[in-house]
Amino acid sequence: MKKKLLFAALIVVASTCSAYSQAGGSAAPAAADANTSSIITAVLKDAYGANFDTKRSCWAYTEKDDSGDVGYCMQPGTSEVINTQGGKQLYLTANSFVGPSDDGKYIYDHTQPGLMGVFQVKLDGKGGWSYVVAKKDLEYGTAGVCGCDKAKLIKLNAKGDYGWLFSNGGMWQGTIVSTYSIVVAINGAYQDISSLPEITEKDQNTEYDLKFIDLPTRDKFYPIKVTAKNRKSGAVVRDYLVHYDAKTQMYALPGK
Repeated sequence: MKKKLLFAALIVVASTCSAYSQAGGSAAPAAADANTSSIITAVLKDAYGANFDTKRSCWAYTEKDDSGDVGYCMQPGTSEVINTQGGKQLYLTANSFVGPSDDGKYIYDHTQPGLMGVFQVKLDGKGGWSYVVAKKDLEYGTAGVCGCDKAKLIKLNAKGDYGWLFSNGGMWQGTIVSTYSIVVAINGAYQDISSLPEITEKDQNTEYDLKFIDLPTRDKFYPIKVTAKNRKSGAVVRDYLVHYDAKTQMYALPGK
């Protein structure tokens, strides 16, 4: 029974990561330096240690939870080099690897989250780099799957702040629950500024899509158009225009 729950969770998380877009396009990547791959390797080695699993192409890393040590293997996720006012910067994610496995490694109970690493790195143009902000062990998802492997880098305001947008969740006894996450650096630390749903426990017939709207705003970040659709027919049920709330530091549906 545990195995069925595990793979149900994997299917849901993997399939609920694309219902979002951005007006005017997403992040505009700069031309990548020839040594970007080596910098990515150096960043992940610095974050997770030198124990590289060549079979799975990921870094073995141990995280502690309430039950003790949990072994993860962190692999490179999405990366983009962005031209900023302060020069070129590398935006990079990492995500936990999940089996199948012939040696029993990296298979998780459905209650165990996946891990996400988020890194913003300044490039000096000579092969050197330094952290702007970094977090190596954000917990998301279920059964070791963070849902962040398909994270999309989104420009959040005209100033040039960027965040990682993805959805994560799982299935329990046939019920899907999935939430959008927007991970952004605020005051030198990464935080998730979204409680917007993709599919809620109470309404399994409705799915929510997101679209960032490039509008002049006094808010810190662009507003988001949230469209509720019928999951079967695709018919639009309702549209919301959701603004970033500076007090709660969150995007949330009205009344939530």
